Amino acid sequence: MKVTNTNKPTLVFSKKNKGHRKQGLLFNKFMTPTNTLFVSGLFLVFVASMVAIFSDLFISSFLSISANQSSDFHPTSIPWLKNKSDCEHTGRIWSSGKCWDNEHNPMF
Repeated sequence: MKVTNTNKPTLVFSKKNKGHRKQGLLFNKFMTPTNTLFVSGLFLVFVASMVAIFSDLFISSFLSISANQSSDFHPTSIPWLKNKSDCEHTGRIWSSGKCWDNEHNPMF
């Protein structure tokens, strides 16, 4: 319908908006309460996964930085070196029937 008057602005009604209405109807059909809960659940799982991954990365990077700053070494026995000659050949110490590594870092 087209109304034309020289004193007033032109008012035009068009059928072009029907396609936009169809898209809105499809969206309304898709967003049922069940689908809304499903999409919300997927979003929450995604957010929880991202929090877990990034918090783990943050903690591991923090621990590696603090491990690099500490020079605490703890002696430990090396179980696969069973005799004195093999132990001393690798630069370790043979004591009490075991091969000891004095430069063992627990963060290794």
